[in-house]
Amino acid sequence: MEIEFKFCIPADRLKAVEAALKRGAVVRTRLQARYFDTGDLRLAADGMVLRLRKEGRRWVQTVKATGDNALHRLEHNVDLGTAAAVPAIDPQRHQGTPVGDRLAKLLVDGDGAVPLVERQSTDIVRLTRDVRVTGLGGAVVEMALDVGKVVAHAGTPERRESPVCELELELKHGDVQGLVTLARRWSQQHGLWFSTVSKAERGARLLAAQDMVEAVKAEPPRFGSAHPDGRAIQQAVVASCLAQMLPNASEIAAGSSHEEQVHQLRIGIRRLRTALRELAGLDEAPGLFDAAEWEPPLVAAFRALGELRDREQVVKLAQPQLREAGAPEFDPLAGDEAGNAPSPGDVVRAAEFQNVLVSLIGFTAAGPAKAAPPGDGEEAPSAPAPLDADAARRLLRERLQHLHKQTVRDGQRFESLDTESQHRVRKRLKRLRYLAEFVAPLFDAADKNAAERYLKALRPAQDALGTFNDEAVALALYREATTRDARAWFAVAGSPRAMRRGRRPAPRPWQRSTGPPGSGRRSEMVASVPMTTPAPLPEPQDETLQLRFRLAPEDAEQLADAALDRRLEEHDRQSERLHAAVQRLVPRALSVFLMAAPVLAIALLYAFEPRPVRAEFWLGSAIATVLAWLALWIFRARLVGYIAALGARRRERVQPVMRDRVARALHRSVTRSATRSVGIHEVTISAQGLSLAAPQSSKAAVVPWQKLTRIEEGERFYRLYTAATERFGLSYLVAKNSSEMDAAAYEAGLQCLLARSPVKPGSR
Repeated sequence: MEIEFKFCIPADRLKAVEAALKRGAVVRTRLQARYFDTGDLRLAADGMVLRLRKEGRRWVQTVKATGDNALHRLEHNVDLGTAAAVPAIDPQRHQGTPVGDRLAKLLVDGDGAVPLVERQSTDIVRLTRDVRVTGLGGAVVEMALDVGKVVAHAGTPERRESPVCELELELKHGDVQGLVTLARRWSQQHGLWFSTVSKAERGARLLAAQDMVEAVKAEPPRFGSAHPDGRAIQQAVVASCLAQMLPNASEIAAGSSHEEQVHQLRIGIRRLRTALRELAGLDEAPGLFDAAEWEPPLVAAFRALGELRDREQVVKLAQPQLREAGAPEFDPLAGDEAGNAPSPGDVVRAAEFQNVLVSLIGFTAAGPAKAAPPGDGEEAPSAPAPLDADAARRLLRERLQHLHKQTVRDGQRFESLDTESQHRVRKRLKRLRYLAEFVAPLFDAADKNAAERYLKALRPAQDALGTFNDEAVALALYREATTRDARAWFAVAGSPRAMRRGRRPAPRPWQRSTGPPGSGRRSEMVASVPMTTPAPLPEPQDETLQLRFRLAPEDAEQLADAALDRRLEEHDRQSERLHAAVQRLVPRALSVFLMAAPVLAIALLYAFEPRPVRAEFWLGSAIATVLAWLALWIFRARLVGYIAALGARRRERVQPVMRDRVARALHRSVTRSATRSVGIHEVTISAQGLSLAAPQSSKAAVVPWQKLTRIEEGERFYRLYTAATERFGLSYLVAKNSSEMDAAAYEAGLQCLLARSPVKPGSR
């Protein structure tokens, strides 16, 4: 089994990569290979490669095939020696190996063996170097820099060739995480991007004169066993998402701008985010399923890829309908600032996105978690074990039922929800569908049929909400275009009627169907949201205002200091209240205990005395109890005072240490929050309330007007409080002025915010 990464190298980084590789001992080899396949390309269709390659002076015959995930490849090599003539290709040389048996099945036909023909050739200069990765994920990795070309139709007028410039990292032995660590370091340092295109595939494209390949769509996960545990489910699902994402990302990074490839990559990212969110509980071992680290770059790439594509797609759908309704001709994207956004290739080649891809690929190939080596005299901490097969199925069934209930509930009141809530319903429905697709292969035959019916029922609802979202995006786009072209007002005023013109009445939106597969009960179908006609879009009078302001690092630092001071003051007040309560209660409790102790002691002694001597014991014990009471009554105040003094001295020693620890923890927390808040903030003011989007947050905070309790005016910011935020000493911030938009427009938006709020600024 071969485990390797392959990266494409930008032309301007080749010299730097070669120089970095030559810092160690390298071996230079010329590789001249010939690739073989059947006339109908059976091997290529099955993901197999059969080649004969001259490595220096030796000939090597190799067969390769795709493995379980993006890292694994089946491979078998046969050294043919240093023959002067070119050896003949012979598939029998691989007989008895897993990949050889797979090859043999493909080359057998009803009429006998299928002949092989040479398809293309390569001429590569390879520099190889072994690198040792030390630490917990120790490994030895072979790095190979390949520079050359792939040639098809050699010696004919149709000759075509494709340049090769790539870096391969193959795990020789050791931990996969060592390979991942090295791959992440090199890809970040040199701007490399992960590639799924093999040299054989390059040649096949040259033979077919194919400049563009079809986008890769989603496929169900492939589980290695009938009853996988939690980690195996996570790895199989992530591998399924990567199987859709990686080929499309590879093409886009190489320069393709095919709309469907971008679309399928975004679907793959959305499916992966669903997996990260819904499958986290299957295995809680630290450092493996690291959704918190993977999520932000995925969100950033998803939004960047969708910003331009969504707008273009909406225009393609809306313009013909508006033209049919008599709208004047104009281009709503003319002068659009979104047109200056990074290209899809730039987004995919970004270091953060490539870093996440490498980490995810490494996760799918990871074996059992390894604990850190224990110190002297210490036992190694045991990592939490993944859920077993039965527990994993129960958890997945619970997640499906929970999402199903939420979606049904929201579907019943969909038209009464605000815009943000409707958008959340759409995203939740997608998560429900993707999760159902992930787990469908885990069900028995009867449940699989139910799963297919359930997924079939989800699709019309998702299509309806997709249409609804397209109309909402279109209205926002045309409303934005009115600032550049007055003709866009026709679309703003008439888009709800124009876009629905000629549409057939919607069928009954409520139907009965089974719940999610495996639930064992009937419930309202999740597709109970409007099935064809979405709710009416808001008319122009429901105008929304948007405020944009930038939070500078120095502002964030000042806010962090102020927040730290407030939290420390609150901590000190709570400590003082607790200390005062202890000072009140402890003396009373000690007094009661001291007075009750003699009675309890005598009662216990009496209970264990033999019956014949209890009468004599009773008189003596009564006298002893009275004397003890008198002694304790006399010395009670001194004893209580002594114990209280011990407690006070203990508190004087401990309190500064604890306060210092609390201060450090609070400082880390507020500093991290302040760092994440640096950047552009967006506040959307609508009739329903506020939507506040922070720079590094995956979703906006929605605050209905009725939940806003007060606004506090500061020196440079307004602080917005709700009952929930006040409980934790938090608030939302809105700057008093902004350099990100026109001053008059920003001031008008602020006045609208203050006028719509239930209390005036400056209140306490």
